[in-house]
Amino acid sequence: MNAQEYIDKASSMITPRTQHLITEGDDYLALGLIGETGEVCEHLKKSLRDDGGLLTGGRREKLIHELGDVLWYTAMLAKAYGDQITFDVAPRRLGPIAHARILATCVSDVVTLPTRILACIAGIAQWCGVTLEQVADANIEKLVGRHERGTEHGSGDDR
Repeated sequence: MNAQEYIDKASSMITPRTQHLITEGDDYLALGLIGETGEVCEHLKKSLRDDGGLLTGGRREKLIHELGDVLWYTAMLAKAYGDQITFDVAPRRLGPIAHARILATCVSDVVTLPTRILACIAGIAQWCGVTLEQVADANIEKLVGRHERGTEHGSGDDR
């Protein structure tokens, strides 16, 4: 799946309530991006604390899940601003913690830095052994499941 296909599929499942928030301005998307970036950083911190910096199976799945959420907010912000994005980004040769630090600084300037955000997502995804496209596929699968169950709203990862 390429970036435009991802945006089209992800956009098709936005509920009217969420669409209303998106069309009112970028606050909802920006705050969501900041929150989900925090979730990625939280899992990386727990990897250091609990797993000696190693990537365990359960942590890997959680990271991919959260990277998908960061991707969704980044893609929706780019769409809202009329920016084109591509999955053809090259992550730097950095570890996941360095990518998370860069990601955390990029979210404050998402309007001008979507490519850097995507490169950070790709870098952490690479550490998880997946591509950015695979993160997008997993995110669409999650969104479809929530859409089919009518659980788009609410809280918690396992809705």
